[in-house]
Amino acid sequence: DEDLGKLMQMLANHSQLADISLHRFILQKKGAAALASSLENPQLCMRKLRLNLNDEGAAILANALGENNTLHELDLSWNDNVTLEGWNSILAHLDLCSSS
Repeated sequence: DEDLGKLMQMLANHSQLADISLHRFILQKKGAAALASSLENPQLCMRKLRLNLNDEGAAILANALGENNTLHELDLSWNDNVTLEGWNSILAHLDLCSSS
């Protein structure tokens, strides 16, 4: 989880990186926070993101979705660790994004 923070710091310098696949790792608190920070960075133009989260990671990511305007595709199909609570966090922010 801490290694993801280091990876996100390195990716911040590669603004042309558009497709990121992290679905083989379950993002927990620190990793999700690092990813959320990257999503909020206007220099990083992520278009497609594949993730595997738990509820805590989903809640952290959900907050960043409202700040990102470059992400076009979010693939969460690998997420067996997210319960209704985590999905509700994400859906609430997706509703905010689509209505603005």
